Amino acid sequence: MQRNIFAIVPASSGPFWFAIILGIVLIGLLALGGYIVYSSRHVRFEIADQHLRIRGDLYGRSFPLSSLILDQAEVVDLTARRELQFKWRTNGVSVPGYNSGWFRLRNRIKALAFVIDRRQVVVLPTRNGYTLLLSVTQPQEFLVKLREASTGYKVIPVDPNPPSPRVVSSRLAASTTSAWTTGQITICAILVCF
Repeated sequence: MQRNIFAIVPASSGPFWFAIILGIVLIGLLALGGYIVYSSRHVRFEIADQHLRIRGDLYGRSFPLSSLILDQAEVVDLTARRELQFKWRTNGVSVPGYNSGWFRLRNRIKALAFVIDRRQVVVLPTRNGYTLLLSVTQPQEFLVKLREASTGYKVIPVDPNPPSPRVVSSRLAASTTSAWTTGQITICAILVCF
């Protein structure tokens, strides 16, 4: 029994180039994914020279402090404030535990977000028609430093949880009582010495 073997018609260089291009695209996607993971841990918010600079992310940029509406800035819990939650990602990255880029919020406001912890997010409206959402390690101090840099004056932060009047009056009564007792002891000591 005789075997007849026939070869396939030689292919053009198309499959070779397809494999090369596919490899380059996959390496590019792998590099982009690595950069996203890296940037989720290395984004910095710098306040200097009348600018807020966001560095270390694809969507980082610089904002003049005059373009920020600092009197409306606040620290919020996005899990509790439904209107500020992300609805649509228009040009951004969403991976578990990290959102960066442009989003549309539930209240239809456009937002540039750099969010990791949704329970403490600085909401910073701008005069450019969008809002910044930032996960900052010390959000209250961040807002104080922004306001100081914007105005040039030292800002004294207001206690968001002031003590109740009953607590203040009992502290005042306790300090008055102990001061009076100390005063009485001092007067008695002087009288005994004479």
